[in-house]
Amino acid sequence: MKSKNRLRAVKLVNALIGQVRASEGRNITGKEIAERIGVQAATISRWVNGKTSLDQIEYLLTLLESVPPERWQSELRSALSSKSRKK
Repeated sequence: MKSKNRLRAVKLVNALIGQVRASEGRNITGKEIAERIGVQAATISRWVNGKTSLDQIEYLLTLLESVPPERWQSELRSALSSKSRKK
């Protein structure tokens, strides 16, 4: 179970980075993403390659599985739109 969640966590991290790049309309670097979220570039690299603990993401994935997707997707959209309005 743990390795299955780890693989999914790595896929999620890569998908999110892909979405950031798509929203930027360019191939934003890992370093730029790291600066944006306040971590070292090496941390992004380790996340992408599954070379570090992704326990928190694994736990979040498990929690998300207990909630119907239409519910958390709606909540996520709402939370993200609130954040973008605060900028």
